[in-house]
Amino acid sequence: MKIIQIVGLTICLALLAGCSFTTVQRAPLATGAVQASQSRIYVYSLKGIGGKPAKISDGDTMIGELSNHAYLCWDRAPGKTVIRAILPHGRGVWGDAKAELSLDLVGGQTYYLQTGVDVPWYVAVSAVAGQAATTFTLAARSPQDGAADIARECKAPETSGK
Repeated sequence: MKIIQIVGLTICLALLAGCSFTTVQRAPLATGAVQASQSRIYVYSLKGIGGKPAKISDGDTMIGELSNHAYLCWDRAPGKTVIRAILPHGRGVWGDAKAELSLDLVGGQTYYLQTGVDVPWYVAVSAVAGQAATTFTLAARSPQDGAADIARECKAPETSGK
């Protein structure tokens, strides 16, 4: 009986590993020190964002797709912008989950935004109520906390020329 449980667990883990998604950055990945004429933005995820990666955009520019425990990082001109995160098919049957944050960027500064799914404590009690109350968030973090979170828990994105 113990062997059947171990084999079953191994098969489940293998199937789950096959369902993992990769974070892909479509905009140029920022490296080195941020220039005074540019603003740097990191968007990262520590909390589970579900099955499909979240689509991250800066205004009308698609930056990339963000999966769990990963980040996207790009430089852009200072000024006003809206960063959007869309989680396809949300966390239930109600369509895409969306979050956005308006920023007024200053040159030479780095901004850290954390995205994820907030799950209320009563999700275990009722799956339907839990899905309805689950929220997809995008929030600014301090430079110290954001940099520490990324260094501790996030992996770099793959880049794409698209």
